[in-house]
Amino acid sequence: TRETHDVKISNKERAEFATSKNADICVRIHANGSDSSSTSGALALTPSSSNPYVANLANDSRKLSESVLNAYCQATGMANQGVQANDTMTGINWSEVPVAILELGFMSNPTEDAAMQDATMQNNMVQGIANGIDAYFGWKRWKSWTCERFRKSFWCSATKCWILPKRGYKKWQILI
Repeated sequence: TRETHDVKISNKERAEFATSKNADICVRIHANGSDSSSTSGALALTPSSSNPYVANLANDSRKLSESVLNAYCQATGMANQGVQANDTMTGINWSEVPVAILELGFMSNPTEDAAMQDATMQNNMVQGIANGIDAYFGWKRWKSWTCERFRKSFWCSATKCWILPKRGYKKWQILI
């Protein structure tokens, strides 16, 4: 939701932004902090089934949180601190779609703080998050291939295939 560090947008507005874009999910990305510099690992926050505002999103949000956190930790080697229910976060409580808040690691931990600033680690972090989203939607490994007959590029998973035609044309989805 931002391209610079000088952005004043509330958590409620972030949730509303996801809704305005017809998002299927919302994955919020944070870095954690602690009074102890030895605290480490990644965790995800999700609404509980007793959340007074978004209890209807609890099951799907938990599945999203587990998928993203597990894939993220696998890709980065971060310790998996698990999924925690939290009903006090406005970023969760204003959501209209399944929501996960992923705490990438602890900025208060010098080792994790340095790791999160490393370009290679950042690529692993992004790949892990993407893999988790794919897992949530039931997509498996993606691969790209070009059909010689139609000279079109395809991106395929185990269950869906997208044809990516030349610029200016629509993207078609084929279920396989």
